Amino acid sequence: MGEGRRLEVEWLSGSVVELGEAAGVPTPLNRAVRDILELHRAPATE
Repeated sequence: MGEGRRLEVEWLSGSVVELGEAAGVPTPLNRAVRDILELHRAPATE
């Protein structure tokens, strides 16, 4: 994160969320981690 590189946990959590959706299994914690990391990665707006 500090060097501008994406974290593997972002990719892993996103994959778990997608697989969970496909299987009908809720993954609320992985979804929260993915969403928080996406917010952190998004450009700041004023």
